[in-house]
Amino acid sequence: MIADVQRSTRAIEEGRCKDVNMVGAASLTAVLNTYGDIEVLFVFGGDGGTLVVPGSFMAAPIDPIDSVRLAFSPHCAPSVNVVGRKPCRS
Repeated sequence: MIADVQRSTRAIEEGRCKDVNMVGAASLTAVLNTYGDIEVLFVFGGDGGTLVVPGSFMAAPIDPIDSVRLAFSPHCAPSVNVVGRKPCRS
């Protein structure tokens, strides 16, 4: 799963680096908190991150990234989206 803060370059140019980092970190934290009972591998890149999660996460009724998107108004912080979901073979 790849979470990316949309328009992060522009937000950083506007001096909103803290907003970008906060939303990026919140997206990863939301996934880790939602599925906290198992280990999730992840890499944080400042404006989002990549998580290696079981395939069953992709079909789950709860999308933790949606909760982050709803929590941060587009007027106060950049928006975050899941930009990639690619299944891996074991």
